[in-house]
Amino acid sequence: MGKATEKKLKVYGIHKIQHLQECGKEQLIRLFGEKQGEHLYRLAFGIDERVVETESEEKSISHEETFGKDITDNVILRNTLIHLVEKVGMRLRALDRVCRTVFIKIRFQDFTTITRQMSWDEGTDLEKKLINACLQLWEKENVKSPVRLIGFGVSNLADKSHKNCEKDLFSFSIDKNETANLTKKNDSKLDEAMDQLRRKFGQDVIHRGFIDKNKN
Repeated sequence: MGKATEKKLKVYGIHKIQHLQECGKEQLIRLFGEKQGEHLYRLAFGIDERVVETESEEKSISHEETFGKDITDNVILRNTLIHLVEKVGMRLRALDRVCRTVFIKIRFQDFTTITRQMSWDEGTDLEKKLINACLQLWEKENVKSPVRLIGFGVSNLADKSHKNCEKDLFSFSIDKNETANLTKKNDSKLDEAMDQLRRKFGQDVIHRGFIDKNKN
């Protein structure tokens, strides 16, 4: 409703929906013109034939973890990131979507927050690739300060059948790339099996873990 219409309503002493209803359709048309009067009348009685959108397409998927106390242990932080990737990857595959961008979010003890991201030309939903990208972003930051919150997400989403998805995932050509194709196929099957276990027994039933080789 524009300011001019709002001003007119006040001039005519129309302050409530009830007042509009009491005016009647003909009176509203005389006061506001046919188009606006008809519109006000219909709204006053809850008549609106515009399409209601009950679902909106997700533009990104992310999960975060806020720690009860600030964390400096790199093993804890990396394992937390891996678990967040697992949650995001499972949602991504459940929606039959792929992503072309991944990002991490880090909030420090002083509440300073940074985000870092990387993108690919082709979309993926492979958990292994998402984890590798996530940990690359994490290692590049070389975080030393205590961490209050950590997060992982994906964006630049597309349908899995989109032409820019990983085209070689399900195609097998007898050439030097065959081994890579088979590896992706196997990774996809592993993701599917893990998703089924998580759906049946809960998200924490199985995780990909990180072991710090520098520790005994």
